Amino acid sequence: MLSVGMGIAWAGGYSYMIVALDYPRYLPTSTQSRSIFWQVFGGSALAAGFLGLVGVMLASRSTNAIFDPIAGTKALMPHWVFVVWIIAAIGGSISNNALTLYSAGLAAQAMGLPLKRWQATLVDGALAIAGLVYVLIIDDAGTFLAKLNSYIVLSIAWVGPFGAIWLVDLWWRKWYVRPHEAHGGSASPFSGFKGSRVAAWVALTAGVGTALLTIGTPAATGWIARHLLEGTDTSWATGPIVALAIYVPWAYRAVKSETAELAAANGD
Repeated sequence: MLSVGMGIAWAGGYSYMIVALDYPRYLPTSTQSRSIFWQVFGGSALAAGFLGLVGVMLASRSTNAIFDPIAGTKALMPHWVFVVWIIAAIGGSISNNALTLYSAGLAAQAMGLPLKRWQATLVDGALAIAGLVYVLIIDDAGTFLAKLNSYIVLSIAWVGPFGAIWLVDLWWRKWYVRPHEAHGGSASPFSGFKGSRVAAWVALTAGVGTALLTIGTPAATGWIARHLLEGTDTSWATGPIVALAIYVPWAYRAVKSETAELAAANGD
């Protein structure tokens, strides 16, 4: 259970690596990174603290709420309040994930899908609402938390290695990305599947494969986790480590060479 808890805790940070750059996208260039950090951290901590307090209060009224925050809370309130709460949860899922939906639409466009931003966002929102309706209304088997935990841990299988490669690559480039590469649309050398880097793909594949072998959740348990680790989940660590072990020695010189050429072209 401790390993699963560690996986869930790491998954929260991993998941936001994909959309982190969307937060300061429209801020003035003079905005200090320190103020961005503390404001985001403070806002997140206050919200998380309040929700944690509510969770403790609900759990103190019913142990079922600990294992299933959906069906477990139904007995603690009148039926009409529960219906309002479900509606609020659906609306809240959209507002809470506004940036996530925005980033998902941006990612879809970056892959070359012929969708406008608002169209991609509507599709993502519809999928999110459909999933939430299924969990809140259709699936009444009391397995919500187990499914949620399994999904969160399973997401680490690709987000962890992807994030590790991405952060190290940006660190080598001193956090600078050429605007025409990131925002050039079809003219960008990385639009769709153009400009694919063999080192990154191999490292990502190996990292994901290792994570799947060492994952341990109620929904899926990898071979290594089952036979060598007694079901312990270590995917949150093994996936990124293997990905970096391949990517760092393979791509370091190529990335540094690109960075030097860019600096020379800019006169730095």
